[in-house]
Amino acid sequence: LAVADNCKTSLHYCGYNLLHKGNYYSQIAEALREQGQPVDDAHINNGLFYCSGGSNGDIDF
Repeated sequence: LAVADNCKTSLHYCGYNLLHKGNYYSQIAEALREQGQPVDDAHINNGLFYCSGGSNGDIDF
């Protein structure tokens, strides 16, 4: 049984690591769209995201 883990508040993560930490795909895509960035494999996996925390492990691009 795999359990998803939230990011740690105030740390930066590349998208690749977030995807392996938990179910972050939709949050990554939303964060990229909010900043006018392409939602492609390169940006999803290589983008640098800030963990703002919260119960869902919220992130910002």
